[in-house]
Amino acid sequence: MFKRKKTGKIKSKVVQYNGITFKSTLEKNVYVELVNNGFTPQYEPQSFVIWKGFSPTVNFYDKRTKKKGEKKGTHLELMNKKQKVKDITYTPDFMFEHKGYTVIVESKGFANERFGMIKKLFRKYLENNPNYIYFMVYNVENAKEMIKILKNEY
Repeated sequence: MFKRKKTGKIKSKVVQYNGITFKSTLEKNVYVELVNNGFTPQYEPQSFVIWKGFSPTVNFYDKRTKKKGEKKGTHLELMNKKQKVKDITYTPDFMFEHKGYTVIVESKGFANERFGMIKKLFRKYLENNPNYIYFMVYNVENAKEMIKILKNEY
């Protein structure tokens, strides 16, 4: 079962099936539904850069690391301008081809704080790529409904 750590992170049960290590039981169950219905899903096959990082040029001050004898975060210091601000990436759970479309499936039992923003950025990314179909499934019933939609509408 899922347990929420004190940090607010969700710890899900890692499951192995068919030689694949899934990060949750839901991911495994969605995979099984897809395979049993004739689809060939790949598990976490690709990461997408949904926001390009950059090399900063503007001075940026942030709290410095704690030094001996001072309270944590009480002083500001100039951060290294040469350190690149990293890309924001997204790796969907499953991808597969279906009738000329690339189907992307994200199975989410519980979303973390970060995921709402990631989903919006990824949906914006997909606007320039019309041959994608994106599904969010939250349980096995959603997975079955997704399969019906794919078989009936695409």
